[in-house]
Amino acid sequence: MRLRLSLTTLAISLFISYTANAQTDSTHYDLGRISVNKNFTQNITVKASDLERYQFNYITDALKVFFYGTFTNPSSVVYVIDGNIVNDVNAYSIQDVEEITLVQSALGQVSGAGPAQQMILIKTRRGDPGKQGIVASNQTSLVNGRNNLNYSNANSPTGIYNQAYLGAYKNYTNADIGASAGFLHNVSPQVLPGTFTAVDPFHYNQLRLNAYADTRLWKGSSLSFGVNYTPQANNDAYLVNENTPTTQLNFTNGAHESQRLFNTNIALRSHIAGGLTNTLSAVYNHYTDNIRDTTTQTFTNQGSNPNITHTRETGYQAESAFLIRDNLAYHQQIGDWSIDPSLNFMYRHIKDTLNLIESAYQDSVSNGNNFLYQSYQNANYNLSLLTPSLDIYYKDIFDIQGGFIGILNKDNFSANLPVQHVLPFVSASLNISEMAHLQTFKIRVFASFSRQNEFLDDPFVSLSAFTLQGFENATGTYSGTTNPILPSSFNEFQPYNNYQAGFALTLWKHFSVNYNFRENYYGILAEYAIPAGGNGTELVDVYQNAKAVTHSVALNYNFHSGNFDWATGLTATTSKLQLVDQPGNQANSYLANGHRWTGGFTNRFTYSNFFAGLDVLYQAGQRPYDLENWQPIYPSYVPPSNTNSFSLQNLYVGTRVKINHLKYAEIYLNTRNILQNKASDITDERRFYGFGFKLNL
Repeated sequence: MRLRLSLTTLAISLFISYTANAQTDSTHYDLGRISVNKNFTQNITVKASDLERYQFNYITDALKVFFYGTFTNPSSVVYVIDGNIVNDVNAYSIQDVEEITLVQSALGQVSGAGPAQQMILIKTRRGDPGKQGIVASNQTSLVNGRNNLNYSNANSPTGIYNQAYLGAYKNYTNADIGASAGFLHNVSPQVLPGTFTAVDPFHYNQLRLNAYADTRLWKGSSLSFGVNYTPQANNDAYLVNENTPTTQLNFTNGAHESQRLFNTNIALRSHIAGGLTNTLSAVYNHYTDNIRDTTTQTFTNQGSNPNITHTRETGYQAESAFLIRDNLAYHQQIGDWSIDPSLNFMYRHIKDTLNLIESAYQDSVSNGNNFLYQSYQNANYNLSLLTPSLDIYYKDIFDIQGGFIGILNKDNFSANLPVQHVLPFVSASLNISEMAHLQTFKIRVFASFSRQNEFLDDPFVSLSAFTLQGFENATGTYSGTTNPILPSSFNEFQPYNNYQAGFALTLWKHFSVNYNFRENYYGILAEYAIPAGGNGTELVDVYQNAKAVTHSVALNYNFHSGNFDWATGLTATTSKLQLVDQPGNQANSYLANGHRWTGGFTNRFTYSNFFAGLDVLYQAGQRPYDLENWQPIYPSYVPPSNTNSFSLQNLYVGTRVKINHLKYAEIYLNTRNILQNKASDITDERRFYGFGFKLNL
C-alpha cells in the first residue's frame, strides 16, 4: 500500500506542476470507440446530486429506480467513465460524479458493452464554479436486517454504515486541479437462525483517493490527467452450534479479502486546422485481490469421537490493463448540412494472473492434508481495433451515422472457427416536430443497429462488495458439474446482431415520454440436469444462442409554482429471453413462464430551503432471468411463481442552512428500504436509518 500511495502522490505532483487536462466536447457523448451527437441519441440522464443522499453498495442500487428497475444490476451494465471503459465506477465517491447517462442505442455495443448489457456514461466532476472550493460531507446510518425467512429465535444484529467525503479544487486562468478522499464503511448484519452467531458480520472498509488536473494549452487544445486509488478490505466471521439428542455440530468460519484498484488516465485533445481535431488518450488499470477463508467443523454422533475437519482457501488475483485510443475527427459545414467523418484506433493489452489453493485435513488423519486443490492461470490478451465512422446531419432535424469496426489482430482467434473481422453499425434519428413545424409538442424517433462478436466486449475488473452467505441447509441429489458441452454448430466467435428503436416525446414543456425497444442476440450457457447413476443427477452446461427482447417506458413530469418544485418519474421495463437455435426446446416454455414488469417511481421536492426525495422500486411478476434453476426432469418441478414486490428504496428530508463563511450547507435525515411487502425479494433485506450533512467552503 505504501508503494501504491507513493506512486500515486508522485504522479499527482508531477502532473499538477505540469498543469494538465482536457476540454471536452459538450455536444457529443464519448462512448469510447466512437462519439455520437447528443441531440440524436436516445438517452436517460440523471444528475449525480440526486443520488448523494442515498446509501448504496453499488451505484446500480441507486440507478434502478431511474432506469430499468431490477434489470439494472451490476452484471447487466458497463460503465464508460470520461470515455474510458477500463475502470470501476464504484471506486469513485458520488460527489466526484457530475452526471450519469444511460445510452439507449445499439452503438453502445460497438464500444464494449455486451449484447445484453446497458451502457452507462459517467461524467466526473471537474472545475466547479468559482476560483476555489472545499466540499465536505458525511452520512451515518443504523443498519439492521429483515427476518424474511421467518426464523424462530432469530439473531438480528445491528451495524453502522458510514460514508465520508472531503474534496478541494482550484481553478486558474488556464488550468483546473482537484483532489478528494472518500471513506466508506458498509456492513451487512444478516438475520440468522438461533443456532448461528455472527461473530463479525460481513463488512468492508473502502478508501477512495481521486485527483485530476486540466489545462488549456494553445487555442483549441487541452490536456487532462486523472488518477484514482482505492484499497478495500472485506471481513466476515460466524459460528454455528447445533445440538440434538444424538448429534452435536460446531462450525466456525472466518474470511478476509484485501483488494486494491489503481487507475490513471491522460488525454490530449488538439485542434489541428480548420475542422480537424485529434484526441489521444491512454489508460492504465491495475487490480489485486487476496482472499483467505478458514473453516473448522466438529461433528459428534451418539457419543463417538468427534470428527474434526479443517479447510483453508487462499487466493490471489492480479490483473493489469493498458488502453490507448486515438480519435481523428473532422467537421465540415455545408449550408445547413454537417458532415463529420472520424477514425478511431484502439489498442488494449490485458495481463491476468490467478492462483487459488484449497486444502482440507482431518485431525484423525496422521498424514496431514487429505485434500489439496490448486488452480493457476497466467494469461495475456491483446486487441487492436480500427473504427471509421461517418455522421451526416441536417440542422436539428435529421441524422444518420454509420461505419464499421475492423479487428486488426488475428493472434487471439481459433484457426478452426470462422471469425468476422469487419462488423458494421448504423444509427438514424429524425426530429418530426421540427420537420413539421409543430409547436404544441416535440417528438424524436431513433433507430440503431450494430453487429458484435465476443472480442468487442471490453472486460474490466471491479471491486467486489457483498456476496451474502447462504445459511439455509443445502439439500439435493446433484453429484457435480461436468465440463461445458460445445455443439459442433456453435461458434464462440459468432457475430450477433443488436437492434434498438424508440421515441422521445415532450408535451407542454413539462411532461415527457421515453420509449425504447431492444432486441439482442448472444450466446449463453444453458444449464441442464440429466440422470447420472442411480437416483442422482448431474448438471451439464450447454452453449446455445439466445434472443432477448426488451421494452422500456419512462414518464417524467416537472411542476413549478412559486418556491415549490416537484420532479417525478415513473419507469417500466419488461424483458424476455428465448433460445433461438432450438426453438422446440422445453427450456423455452420455462423462460416464457410468467411475466416481469419492473421499474421505479422517483420524486424530488424543493420548497424554499427545504428539500425531500422519495423513490419506490417495484417488480410485478417474476419470470426467470435464465436457465440456472431449470430442472424439468423432476416430476415435482414447479416453475417459480409470480411475486409482486415493492420497496421504499429511498426517503430523505432536509434543509439548506446559512452559516457564515460557507457557500452552501445542508443537513438531512435519510432512510433506505424501510418499507416493503412481506413477499418482496428484490432487495438485500437491509434497512437504513440515518442522517447526513454537506458543506461547501
